[in-house]
Amino acid sequence: MSPPALYSQRPQISLNGQHVPAVDARLTEMVVTHALNQPAHCRMVFSSGTNPAAGDVGAFGDALRIDAGTMSARIFSGSINAMGADFREDRPPTTILEAGDRLRALDMHWRTRVFAAARDRDAITAIASAAGLQVLFESTATEIVHDTIMQANQTDLAFIRDRAHRSGADIWLEDDHLLVRSRADWGTSPALTLTYGASLLRFSVFADLTTQASELHVTGWDVAHKDSIDQQAAALPAAFRPNSGQTGGDILAQAFGEQTASIVHTAPASAEAAHRLAQARFEAQARRFLTGTGVAVDKPELRIGQVIALEGLGERYSGLYFCVGVRHHFDTTSGYRVEFDVERADFATAETRRPPVSRPGIRLPSKRPNLGKKE
Repeated sequence: MSPPALYSQRPQISLNGQHVPAVDARLTEMVVTHALNQPAHCRMVFSSGTNPAAGDVGAFGDALRIDAGTMSARIFSGSINAMGADFREDRPPTTILEAGDRLRALDMHWRTRVFAAARDRDAITAIASAAGLQVLFESTATEIVHDTIMQANQTDLAFIRDRAHRSGADIWLEDDHLLVRSRADWGTSPALTLTYGASLLRFSVFADLTTQASELHVTGWDVAHKDSIDQQAAALPAAFRPNSGQTGGDILAQAFGEQTASIVHTAPASAEAAHRLAQARFEAQARRFLTGTGVAVDKPELRIGQVIALEGLGERYSGLYFCVGVRHHFDTTSGYRVEFDVERADFATAETRRPPVSRPGIRLPSKRPNLGKKE
């Protein structure tokens, strides 16, 4: 395979709503990082020329927007929160700027407080609204009413992330809205298709059974009923198997026998809360059975939270993946490229070949056999 041609599209930088071509021209390096459950981060390096103190590349608090690609898609929106300079003996000085999106403000203060008789949805909405964010929920688990929800010496972002994870959901910013979405609600229709040898330049993928379990138990004590709690999860929603392959738990049982995982430190107050937590943690384990990292060219529209189709990787590794991380890179040597992280729960074996990407995932039984549970 011949090496790909250089794609040298230069990002367009806007400060406080104004595009500044002179700033674009001084950009020598850029990395914009997006990851589930984390603030987006941007780091840029500019040539300083003979004036290292030049202040025309931004100031603290400036609103920063970056667009890239032939269609000028937005790849970052936030505010400058760090700056510096680098002085070397072998090259002219450079100016460094870093910025974060609006989630960064939720990660700056530690708090302790209680939400009484509240749903996770209520607590998350109250915190996000105080920060000027609207919340879009795509998770039914956030409807459970809790007697109390404690934010104990946590940042607002850490608290929101924890409550979302207990519901089996992830969080990220999308069009300036805080999105809380369960993985089962991501769907199975690919937002875009990347083909190896064309728009997909590189891809590395790994399937790891050491991270998997056949079933997962969450134990605790039901204060209201004065009884022990032991809830299990062993089945995945159909959306987790869009390629009709075997899950890591299935392959683990075939290769090494049934393996049970237990969580004993979370102290759920009811059987319902324990069941939700068990299912959320089981799904979180399962979806990271296959993990991969790739590099695409001219795909600034690639986003976290998307389902993407990868083609040309053979029967085993082609198919649908969940995109969980995106990094937009630019430098004067390699031009502009997009690195991304993906994961999925199912693996196409010799017995279960991948269907076409347009075919929906198969429906799983609502409950699997009681695997290894003591009577």
